[in-house]
Amino acid sequence: MGALKIVLNGDKLIINNSSALTLRLLEVRVGYRTSAEDYAGRPTTRTVTESTMLQRELKAGQSIELRLRSSEVSVVTLIYSDGKKVMREDLEP
Repeated sequence: MGALKIVLNGDKLIINNSSALTLRLLEVRVGYRTSAEDYAGRPTTRTVTESTMLQRELKAGQSIELRLRSSEVSVVTLIYSDGKKVMREDLEP
C-alpha cells in the first residue's frame, strides 16, 4: 500500500497524501492512451507521457489537483521524497 493515492475526477487528477508523514512530491508523470497508425497504416494504441516537475510539500492528509489533458489515462507515476529517500510509485487509475 503506497503513501500517495490518486483519484481521476473529470479533467483533474487528485493526489492525496495518505501517510502520516510530510512528503515532498517531486514529479508527476501521466501516461495517456492515444490511437495512431503504424507504418503499414494499421490502427494501434500508443502511450504519450507528460511530465510535471512540482517540488510540492504535502502534509499528512493533504491533497493537490492537477489538470489532465485527456481522460484516457493509462498510468500515473509519482516521484516523491520523505526527507530520507526518494521513492517512485506507478499507479493505474
